Amino acid sequence: MSFLYLLLAVVLLGIIITAHEFGHYIVARLTHVKVEEFAVGMGPKIVGWRKNGIDYSLRAIPLGGFCRFTGEDEKSDSPDAFSAQKRWKRFLILFSGAGMNFVLAYVAIVLFLAIYGVTLAQVPQIYGLVEGAPAQEAGIEAGDVVVAVNGQAISFDEAGLDAMTRAIDQSEGAVEIAVERDGEAMTFTVEPETASVDGQEQRQIGVYLGREERASFGEALRASGERFAYYATFMLDTLRDMLFKGENLDQVMGPVGTITSMGDQAQAYGMQAILSMVALISLNLGIVNLLPLPALDGGRLVFLLADAIVVKLRGKPIPPEREGMVHAVGLLLFIGVFIAVTYQDIMRLIAG
Repeated sequence: MSFLYLLLAVVLLGIIITAHEFGHYIVARLTHVKVEEFAVGMGPKIVGWRKNGIDYSLRAIPLGGFCRFTGEDEKSDSPDAFSAQKRWKRFLILFSGAGMNFVLAYVAIVLFLAIYGVTLAQVPQIYGLVEGAPAQEAGIEAGDVVVAVNGQAISFDEAGLDAMTRAIDQSEGAVEIAVERDGEAMTFTVEPETASVDGQEQRQIGVYLGREERASFGEALRASGERFAYYATFMLDTLRDMLFKGENLDQVMGPVGTITSMGDQAQAYGMQAILSMVALISLNLGIVNLLPLPALDGGRLVFLLADAIVVKLRGKPIPPEREGMVHAVGLLLFIGVFIAVTYQDIMRLIAG
């Protein structure tokens, strides 16, 4: 893999992380919570600057990022502190990082389907053939356009497709199928076979009908929700198997493995792979961040719920310092996991 594609992969991962942190940042600004620092990456600063009282930084390790608020993990008397806000505001701020990842994933899926997606136009053109079926035995080929069945003209539209299937179903004995192939007219005699369709007998010749066409933006928009739901369900099932069954743990990738995989895919398949990888990784990041674990947004949301219960029972909230301590321990554990998966990534690279 060339250095250019490696750099591209780092930039793409940075965009996904930036989208996550920007979600926290923009909702905090809209709800008038004081942002102290907005950082992309972890570890030592590569570059940093300060504007309107907020520190911005780009850091060396493309593991994640953070958006630090006043009063996030400590008590503060400031009215614009995170801990001083109503719970619905804190919920929105915490959820918005994953929410922005979901938005980015959805946009990437829409673009992928709009640029590379295809639909099957309902026209009487042979899209494929069933192996060993009458049409294939007679010599009909994929790409042939059916123009007549037993002398009945067939129009090149959905009505023509319906007329073709109906004429074959209602025929007796062999049927004559007239087709156009590369501008040449050809006729084939085909003996349909009977098959059960939705509980009813139907005469068929064993072809798939339709023509691939580039999906319109509207079609891509409609199909993207289903694709998004499919990816999300698959990832949740995979996470469940990892956490509760210990399956596929050897396939977990850290930043090194992720960047390497993204670079390889981009070099091999170009923009098609880039959009697909951005969608999958952004969606995965959003889902993982909502897991109810310390230091993750999901863990903070659990504390928000627990705080509401404690206030109801005891009349006073959980001290922010105590929550901050739990998340600090969680962060140390995640650093350990990061080191382990990075080692695994490097061993994979060495092994080829």
